Amino acid sequence: MASPPGLGDDAEYEDESDGEYESGSEEVDDVSTCSSFSESDMPDHLVLPAELHRLVLACQTDGYHHVWGKYRFVCKAWKEHIEFLAKTEWIRNTTLYYPGEMIWDEKIGKVFLNGDFSFQRLEGDSAIFQVPDCAPEFQKQLIEICKRCSAPDVEVGDVVHDVEIPEMSVDWNTLTITCPWRPLIGRVMAEELRVDAYRKKAQHELMSASKRAKRTAPGGNVDFGTLMELYKNFTNKAQDGYVAVRIARRGKLDRAGDQRLKSARQAASMRGPFSPTLDVN
Repeated sequence: MASPPGLGDDAEYEDESDGEYESGSEEVDDVSTCSSFSESDMPDHLVLPAELHRLVLACQTDGYHHVWGKYRFVCKAWKEHIEFLAKTEWIRNTTLYYPGEMIWDEKIGKVFLNGDFSFQRLEGDSAIFQVPDCAPEFQKQLIEICKRCSAPDVEVGDVVHDVEIPEMSVDWNTLTITCPWRPLIGRVMAEELRVDAYRKKAQHELMSASKRAKRTAPGGNVDFGTLMELYKNFTNKAQDGYVAVRIARRGKLDRAGDQRLKSARQAASMRGPFSPTLDVN
């Protein structure tokens, strides 16, 4: 998959890669090419105890998107346990947020209005998010700020995207968002898997460039400056993946939104590390 052309332009971008973005492809069960199968097809003596399944999963170090989009399709036991973790643990590390804004109050001076809706509870298959600590005198201004955005950004652990949340409803009087937890998790993970295709290509190019640099360096010792330049190129191409996937979904370039999401990912990574398969209960 090639890096997106014309990132310096505001023109619309047409994805020429093999992974064409299709409307609706972000649904929760369309994020893996792996075939699922039932444990009922396996001989009884080959079926592992549930505790061992969980132990094997807990030993892996891949990110949320691989766990949801790949491991979940290995077998029934893994699917059930991963969805259990998503519903009980991942959702607790999920925040919906609108970009905040600094305002001036005559009594107390500068005030930052935070549009973060933090997870509160589950009601059946619906997740409830709320702004817990907005002073009543600032609620009207906060609502006006939030309504300027079409939808909130979604942060699940250290994964951040601004995907549309199906069946989301907002009660502005109580600053409460309600949405089904499964499509929320699924759409964010599907978007990250699309970005991962760009990231893998960037990693391959980094390894190839590193080998070339080692072959040409005196004694095979690559200097620190060259290594830093290679890593800088890798991070830039990885970021291009986020931009390209977002352009393919939205149909146009949005520099401000890309920078906002980049900053949000950096902040989320500093709050980690997160373990998507570690059951803390």
